[in-house]
Amino acid sequence: MRSFARDAHAVRIVVGLLTLTLEIHQINSQTRGNPDDELRGPIFLSEPPEHVIIPNTEGAVIPCTVYGNPAPLVTWVTEEGAEVEFDPNVVEVLHNNSLYFHKFSAGDVRASVHTHTYRCMAQNRIGRVISRKVHTKVGIKKGADGSFVCESNISLHVMGNGGTFQS
Repeated sequence: MRSFARDAHAVRIVVGLLTLTLEIHQINSQTRGNPDDELRGPIFLSEPPEHVIIPNTEGAVIPCTVYGNPAPLVTWVTEEGAEVEFDPNVVEVLHNNSLYFHKFSAGDVRASVHTHTYRCMAQNRIGRVISRKVHTKVGIKKGADGSFVCESNISLHVMGNGGTFQS
């Protein structure tokens, strides 16, 4: 009697699992027609700006937010298209694919990193997009008024999270 009860219980479990599997399959079949589930090549939701000044006392973030299905792989490349390898103590790629330049002292400027041209590239099996060129320059804080001096002799006055240029 006990083996029959165990066997009946096992049969109920198997039937329950098969029913659940069929229900999941039906749900998946119904949602395949949803346009949000269609394959899509990558598109920029937030493309990097053309020029970025990196204030040494604040650092900077260069955004690169993309969407695609399947989710695109995002890399930062040089002007020539070579993938960039970053020193995480100087600049790193954040979870949202933005570049984050850390604060640095005036003596720690790395021209090969801070004064450079970058591009954000996103690709999946459907396609690839490459951002406009992002030209970065260093801003060194000089004045008590919050002004920065850039390599091109332009001063940047930081006002909150933005800045104004003066020649």
